[in-house]
Amino acid sequence: MTKQRTQAGVSPASPILAANDLEYRIHRKLTLRVPRFEIRPGEVVGVLGPNGAGKTTLLNLLTGIAELHRGTIRLNGKNLRQQTALELAAQRSVMRAAHVHDAAQGLTVREIVALGTLSNRMHPRLANVIAASLAHRFDLVHLMNSDVSVLSSGEKQRVHTARIFMQLYGREPGHLVFLDEPYAHLD
Repeated sequence: MTKQRTQAGVSPASPILAANDLEYRIHRKLTLRVPRFEIRPGEVVGVLGPNGAGKTTLLNLLTGIAELHRGTIRLNGKNLRQQTALELAAQRSVMRAAHVHDAAQGLTVREIVALGTLSNRMHPRLANVIAASLAHRFDLVHLMNSDVSVLSSGEKQRVHTARIFMQLYGREPGHLVFLDEPYAHLD
């Protein structure tokens, strides 16, 4: 697994995200070890590697989706595990490859996109305007009242992309965006 990095500007600033001595195990077997991983302001970081290298596992650990067996992860200086879901949503957005198959059952496209506003505290009228704009941009207008579970994988991917953009609206620089196979299932 290789981590590639580009910097928009060299900054001596403290890392937004800092992980140390990470270990993840499945059935007591060590499946991922990462001695150190940092993301600083202005960086774009890509994690590359073959299937099974641990890219998705690393993303799940760094976002708090998976439980660490050892190590620490700090997001904006605070232990990731000590932050609430709402606090995390205000600091990072996550699109997992598994989203096209998971927990959205029973929710409409409109409701999924609106999840992006939970940590924004934006006025409902503004949220509706932004959601309508995103629906046009991602070709979701005709699907807004549809149950996500009946959509194709590509349609689900567009829904979650719109949710990420909704969550990003009005954010200060430093909000992290984690994308796991963001182009999967798209034509």
